[in-house]
Amino acid sequence: MKTLTIDWNELKSKGNFISIIQYLEQNEDFYKKKYYDQIEKIGFLNVNKGRNIFKLYQYKSLYNLWQMSSIVEKSFFKTPEIFEHLKLLVLIDLIKKNSPIQVNVKGCGVEIVNFLNSKNLETSFNFQKIILKPNESILEKIKNKNQVLYALFWLVYQYFKKLKAPSIRNYRKIENSIFIMDYFAHLNFIKNKPSFYSSNIWEPLLKKLPKNRSVYFLHHFIPTKKIKSIGEAAKKVNNFNFHKYQFHNFLELNLNLIIFLKVFFNFILFQFKTKKVFSSFKKVTLDEHNSINFLKDSIKKSLKGKELIQNILYIELFDDFFKKIEPQKIGIYLQENQGWEFAFINAWKKYSHGKLFAYNSASISNWDLRFMYPFHKSKITLIKQKIPDEFLVGSKHYKDIYIKNGYNKNSIKDVEALRYLKLSKKLDKMPKGKILIMGSITNSVNEFMIHSIQPLITKLTQFKWYFKPHPANSFCVKDKNIQIITKDLSEIANDLDFVICPSDSSVAIDCYLLGLNFLVLLRKGFPNTSTLKNINGINFAYSTNDIKKFILSKNREIKKEDFFNLDKNLNKWNLILQKN
Repeated sequence: MKTLTIDWNELKSKGNFISIIQYLEQNEDFYKKKYYDQIEKIGFLNVNKGRNIFKLYQYKSLYNLWQMSSIVEKSFFKTPEIFEHLKLLVLIDLIKKNSPIQVNVKGCGVEIVNFLNSKNLETSFNFQKIILKPNESILEKIKNKNQVLYALFWLVYQYFKKLKAPSIRNYRKIENSIFIMDYFAHLNFIKNKPSFYSSNIWEPLLKKLPKNRSVYFLHHFIPTKKIKSIGEAAKKVNNFNFHKYQFHNFLELNLNLIIFLKVFFNFILFQFKTKKVFSSFKKVTLDEHNSINFLKDSIKKSLKGKELIQNILYIELFDDFFKKIEPQKIGIYLQENQGWEFAFINAWKKYSHGKLFAYNSASISNWDLRFMYPFHKSKITLIKQKIPDEFLVGSKHYKDIYIKNGYNKNSIKDVEALRYLKLSKKLDKMPKGKILIMGSITNSVNEFMIHSIQPLITKLTQFKWYFKPHPANSFCVKDKNIQIITKDLSEIANDLDFVICPSDSSVAIDCYLLGLNFLVLLRKGFPNTSTLKNINGINFAYSTNDIKKFILSKNREIKKEDFFNLDKNLNKWNLILQKN
């Protein structure tokens, strides 16, 4: 082949252009494994007197800061350049396979151009429609140039927020309880019941527990439109704590002066280690694709700035908390394989609390590389990482994905999907001319969705348009023709003609279970990350015209597969809790 012509962003091949996204999708399992292996190799790279990065970033002997880093986490939310790296792997393989004299690449970013021009590949490149890096704001420039200073200011800010917040009322000991580690989000606010805790995730389970069964909640605080500060949240949980058999606390509010000083000085100490790591990167090529060079900015963020100091803080908070708390009988945490979870697991095990369950409360995208098995024996032996006793999933479908991703079949239990039980009701829908746009946790996705939909607002005047923000994102829609709505989807579902969902959110599953007419909007330049990707009958839109076509088409009955365990008696949950 003399010429290889690549389109970097189109989702399907056209004419003589090969869609690199389509090729990636067709070879999904191969490239997920290839990317995973390359990232894991970085941790074993020797950087100082025979010590690899894993060993260099071991903290307090039992915790590992490299394992907790976002680069190892492999989340496309935190490290969006994952997909650029994956496409780069595809391109290199296509060049090797076809041996072209020239490669034409349309629509890639300037980072890809610079990287390919720096490689000694036996081919020439012709780049078309190069996408320039967006200009950084003044604040972003300051943060990126002064990562260490910014991280220290962030730590000081966390400490003063804690000092300002009300103390958590603790009138009694909570021991031998069910301990739940989660996020302070997805709450139901019930009028005239300020002391009643209601959660979209946990409420079905709380209702089934014996009345005298104590539950200890440790929350991560996430700002939302309804509760914007940790101080407001502390006041709220102090009302919850009037409940005789429930206690609510925040991890962030356990910060004290001793922990602050430990984090401060250890963060400074690790800056010297980071210098050694980046010095070694200049001397070593990890593999033929040189992952280190392409991901060096992400690695720098993981090892130098706010992320590093935040992970040290997580370790100190969890270690101090589980050392002081009364013995807990059962632990359940929301599993997403985020960095903090590894510190949580080790602190729980270190202080000999009871059996620990990792619960996936939502869904899994095929492209969510966080859920590839992170507990391989050679690594966890080296870094002394502990493992949850069992992994709980709400679907046989997701159990199969776990097994495919390397989890031990015997350690996975399928339980009822608590979050989705209320969505199994039948709707009596009447057309009311309302279209709802569901928000993403990512601002760039929200901007893309609004930009794609705006041309339709003046054309489809028979509809009223609404936007529902993600609970953990306060994205502001500036278009006056789009109204903001904050009610739960299940409360407003009867009034909706159509719903437009982002591809990076599990909210499409809610629409699927409610029997709504909906589509999932895909973005150019990214593979299909929807959790419903392989389900028959789902509408995926690639453009504004697709959106219009699906909205105006007649309603189609989508056959609901047995996607989740939706037994309201919670027999599977009861069996697990009774055994322990």
